[in-house]
Amino acid sequence: MAKTRQEKGQTLKKLNEKVKRAKSIIFADFRGLTVSQITDLRKKLDQIEAEIEVTKNTLLKKALEENKKVASEEIFKGPTATIFGFGDEISPFKVISNFAKEFGMLKAKAGILDSKMLSEAEVENLASLPGKQELIGQTIAQIGSPIYGLLNVLEANIRNLIFVLDQKAKS
Repeated sequence: MAKTRQEKGQTLKKLNEKVKRAKSIIFADFRGLTVSQITDLRKKLDQIEAEIEVTKNTLLKKALEENKKVASEEIFKGPTATIFGFGDEISPFKVISNFAKEFGMLKAKAGILDSKMLSEAEVENLASLPGKQELIGQTIAQIGSPIYGLLNVLEANIRNLIFVLDQKAKS
């Protein structure tokens, strides 16, 4: 059943709000996915503050234009699922990439990150980057490693003294 003009206006308004709030957007071809697979994907995206929405390409194009987001015409060919990332910018790229590897059907067409259009290859590159929590952990480890090294050097003399005294007591 065709949507009325008023329903399309409401859908466009919701899309505009999502495009404004989104830190990252991914456009994907979802052909071949079953309802249960899409439901599973929705659950995974909910966990990382992201949403998937399937709308008419004309409404999506209009929402992107109204929010001054540049998108290539290739995106609007065929059915398009739009993934909006509201939390961590990179997490949706990882979820979509892992989901595509698992089921082999969801294919990222392109993406938008910080108002910059990303190609399919750039989307895959972003998916291969470590997540925000991993990067924070690595940074903390890098900051802490010189301190641990210094601590080991300072403790070495005391350890050696205790070892020597222990050996002397045994003999």
